[in-house]
Amino acid sequence: MWRVLKWLCCGVVMVGLVGSASADLIVYDGFDYPEGSIAGNAGGTGWDEGVAWDGGQNIVAPGLDWPDLEVVGNKVGTASTVSYRQMPSGFDASNRTIWISFLCASSAAPSWSGISPFNDGSEAIFLGKPSGAATWGIALYNAAGDAGAVTGAKLSEVPTSEQAFFVIRIINQTAGAHITCWINPPLDREPTVETAYYDNETAGETVGRVPFTRIRIGSDGEFFYDELRLGDTYADVSGMGGPAFAAKPAPEEEAIDVPRDVVLSWTAGKFAATHDVYLGTVFDDVNEASRTDARGVLVSQGQTGTSYDPDGLLEFNTTYYWRIDEVNAAPDNTIFKGKTWSFTSEPFAYPVANIIATSNGDFDAGAGPENTIDGSGLNAADQHSTEAGDMWVAYAPDEERLYLQYEFDRIYKLHEMLVWN
Repeated sequence: MWRVLKWLCCGVVMVGLVGSASADLIVYDGFDYPEGSIAGNAGGTGWDEGVAWDGGQNIVAPGLDWPDLEVVGNKVGTASTVSYRQMPSGFDASNRTIWISFLCASSAAPSWSGISPFNDGSEAIFLGKPSGAATWGIALYNAAGDAGAVTGAKLSEVPTSEQAFFVIRIINQTAGAHITCWINPPLDREPTVETAYYDNETAGETVGRVPFTRIRIGSDGEFFYDELRLGDTYADVSGMGGPAFAAKPAPEEEAIDVPRDVVLSWTAGKFAATHDVYLGTVFDDVNEASRTDARGVLVSQGQTGTSYDPDGLLEFNTTYYWRIDEVNAAPDNTIFKGKTWSFTSEPFAYPVANIIATSNGDFDAGAGPENTIDGSGLNAADQHSTEAGDMWVAYAPDEERLYLQYEFDRIYKLHEMLVWN
């Protein structure tokens, strides 16, 4: 009884690299205006051209902090009043998915405070601290008048005394909507419905559509808001998808079989004048490095191009981490720390697929020649089991020599053949 296993491997690989797609933000406002009244300020991106904030909210320093989210400038501090700003001309929330995120914090305990998408004079939904609530949440309205839609507050368990990263997904349908809300989801991956504090379909509730043409910030006391984003995907509003950050990495995030001579590239942030490139094999080093603490992974500082060709060839079968920080022009030279991406380089050789194994011998049921090519009995350390059902168990025909034959779909260069007998 004996067994032969052949792994025929080829050291040549062709990999197609495709950049990840992410739509531009619909609206972004970091409230990085001079301290004082918000009225008359028309910064940010995506808003109706030439239409500024109105009302009596105030811009105060500094911005709200959040782990792994680069926040610069100031924030908006609410007073006992409201401020509005118009969505872009032609914006239509019908039959589309819209993500909204912002940072929120309180320094007092007003009865209510929040950010509201408004449809002309009708409040479509309220996001923040619903009236009388002690925790972050939403208040549902039925601005579209959809049949059977519930209204009222839907609250999380996170108290408004704690700063929060607020995220909501609104899927407007032909009749009704699908609304899902999260408090403090991870920035690096889209949160699941299971981690949401409210999802109307999970709750078995019908909610109305959320049409809106402008955004209101309102309160009956002091609250703070920062980093308001409206987009088509979670990547857009997670803080790593803002216009100031590098995007669309190539190789794409978590790509495998990447050629060792790969040239890294990305789409520049909207305001970037130069780029800092970090590359290494230890996630913490790449994720935490900076100009003042390079950790041996700052491979290019202040370059103007949006590609980087690593020196020499990368190692085989190695996971690399890389990060692009976008640097604004003088005089502020603000650095926007990018997300840490990863990819894995090509292996030295590949197990060959599409092999046909045949033999002239008689073999036990379940112990045919195919067991020599399908990985039967192997563990991660290439050790083999001693079970007959994991082997090729064959008997030579009368007056003939026993053979095992492999047929391949093309010619391969042999790197390694492993035999267990």
